[in-house]
Amino acid sequence: MKYSISFVSRNNVAVVKTSGNMSGYDYIAMAKELLKEQKWLPHNHVIFDHRDLYFDVVGFSDIELIRRFHAANEKKIGGGKSAIVLKHGLSSAWQRLWTRGEPVKTKNEVKIFENYEDALRWVTSKPLKE
Repeated sequence: MKYSISFVSRNNVAVVKTSGNMSGYDYIAMAKELLKEQKWLPHNHVIFDHRDLYFDVVGFSDIELIRRFHAANEKKIGGGKSAIVLKHGLSSAWQRLWTRGEPVKTKNEVKIFENYEDALRWVTSKPLKE
């Protein structure tokens, strides 16, 4: 899985653009890098642009790895908004992926979009928590 991380000036929103085949280890590497970013603050809002990400071969063990990482880093992640942007028609597949096993316990508000501009409007509509 390839990824790039940037920040847009409105509300210091992080944008993570992904591509290629998703795996638990790659997803965690991306998340670790995001949390180490100098501009990252707990409660940051994030757009995960997964329109070029292939997640059809992600196994249950990958999801469990990501869940454990998220739980271990909850304080660094905080309670911001996470917008997931997918190709048109893939929202149901993404939801099925994440409903296997126990839900990710998070303070984040997560919403799925099939339009990047809608995701950007949503994450910038609420200021960061202090």
